[in-house]
Amino acid sequence: MPEEEAVLSVEDEEEKPRWTLVHGKDLLIGMAILWAVELLLGLGMILWVGDASNLEQHPVAILMTILISAPVTLLVCWFFVCKKYGKSLSSGFLIGRPNRKNLVVAGAIGIVYGLVAVVLMVLFSTGQSMFGKMAESTTGLLCVSIIALLVPVIEEVYYRGFLFPVFQNKWGSRVAVIIVTLWFGGVHVFQNTEDLMAVPVIFVLSLIMTLQRCITKSLTPCIITHWTYNFTMVIASVLSALMT
Repeated sequence: MPEEEAVLSVEDEEEKPRWTLVHGKDLLIGMAILWAVELLLGLGMILWVGDASNLEQHPVAILMTILISAPVTLLVCWFFVCKKYGKSLSSGFLIGRPNRKNLVVAGAIGIVYGLVAVVLMVLFSTGQSMFGKMAESTTGLLCVSIIALLVPVIEEVYYRGFLFPVFQNKWGSRVAVIIVTLWFGGVHVFQNTEDLMAVPVIFVLSLIMTLQRCITKSLTPCIITHWTYNFTMVIASVLSALMT
């Protein structure tokens, strides 16, 4: 490394972090692969269920699709973030063992915001989101619970482990926070087209986790907060099902 690059000011390091080597072309190739896989899986699911307009009536098909796409997503992200640049999983994605304080704080954020979301959903939700409809049956609730407890790691690795550092390197932390927050929230809008109350809840959650990633320079708090939030929502859904 040239001497002038070895000594960086705090400001320069914040704007152009040196702990990641992922480039824009890595992101473009990775997204192309993942979108192609998602398209094929989507077509396969439609052929399986035969009715794309009522996917919530086929929770097992949705679960199986996610169980296939999840490891593919992890593999692609791992290759472009870790394997290609000779990094370990922990150094590539900045996943470390949290200390007790960080674990408690990140977990508390997820649980508290999950409880706030539950109250808001009880007061204002129509219950007509895709996953809300799925949870109306026992099989659907089981599938939703599995998905909710599985996807936090996959989504965090993709959005804030793969996408975020690329945008941060290119345009800085503020722009990266905005892009990833909107991207994550926007992808979830289609799941809640009939229950718009869930949309701002998800966007705020996305902002919280993206700020965690930016401030702590680690993916671990995001994973903990995301998982505990989903866990809180799962518990609330199960209790609601038991009381009806």
